Amino acid sequence: MEDQYLAEKLEQFRQEKYRRMERQGRWRLELEKDEAPAGRSGRSRLGRALAAIASLLAMRR
Repeated sequence: MEDQYLAEKLEQFRQEKYRRMERQGRWRLELEKDEAPAGRSGRSRLGRALAAIASLLAMRR
């Protein structure tokens, strides 16, 4: 249950991040780096979750 909640929150964060980037016109550049939200990339679910966690930690510093 806790893992599912965390996964949902991470995906929500990623979706919000990409909506902001899309408005700024940077979204396509990130897609080319294979950093797309779930369903838009070949990256594994675990890889996306780890990237999201790393991004959150980097923002806190």
